[in-house]
Amino acid sequence: MTIQPNFKLEKWLKEFTRIESDIVRLKFNNDEFHNIAHRFNSRKLDVFYWEFAKRNYVSYMTMAVRRIAGTYRDGISLSKLLIDLRDNASTVTRKWFLIQWPGAIGESTFEDFFGKDKSLIADVVSRNITELADFTKPIRDRADQYEAHIDLNPKRDTDPTFNDLDQSIGIIVKLYKKYYYLFKQSSISI
Repeated sequence: MTIQPNFKLEKWLKEFTRIESDIVRLKFNNDEFHNIAHRFNSRKLDVFYWEFAKRNYVSYMTMAVRRIAGTYRDGISLSKLLIDLRDNASTVTRKWFLIQWPGAIGESTFEDFFGKDKSLIADVVSRNITELADFTKPIRDRADQYEAHIDLNPKRDTDPTFNDLDQSIGIIVKLYKKYYYLFKQSSISI
């Protein structure tokens, strides 16, 4: 492997691997909850179990989104990883990417995802950071104010919806797959 000056691939891969199981579990739980909702809507699930499933799903999933998309000082998260990547974007070159993936000559997905420059474009990663923050903010706020602890004066105007949660999960999965491709030069299906 050709390593470039200030290249943090080993650190990024370690962090990426640490959050992978959370993201896979997040997607799996989301899919399973939709199956449970379908059973309830088809009158194949008792209302007691439905209420139990909803409460626990919301609690677990909002905390998982908070953990994955937050920027907490002592934690590893997708957000912090992307911020570090953005700050070191010039060290991730197209040349390195193609060396890691023999036979990828003419490969265009790098350009589609990350731009046509010789190295990763910091603005591309910045847009992903903003997208992740914007989509997950209502969920993270709920987790901070009701799940992690109970705020005396919650600052949210409305409760996030199941759709908000689905969109947060969707952006997390989308970005994880995109950066999985960058770091590991392959795709992942979750």
